[in-house]
Amino acid sequence: VFKQATRCTRESKIFQRSLEYAPDDSRILKALGRVYYEINDYENSEKMILLAIEKNKDYLLNVTPSSKSFITVIYEG
Repeated sequence: VFKQATRCTRESKIFQRSLEYAPDDSRILKALGRVYYEINDYENSEKMILLAIEKNKDYLLNVTPSSKSFITVIYEG
């Protein structure tokens, strides 16, 4: 659990920094939402996923099968 939390913290910093350069990139927003989800920060996870959808209306059409269940949990709440 500790290793996962450390990895997620490191990843969240990388994605947050990436958003400084590409704030409208729905892939980065989704990835950050996934990291928040993995550390049980559901509020921020939901914000990132909804923002990803807002930035790219076709976003849900381009979701990989492995991400579908994660996004369904967030989107359908």
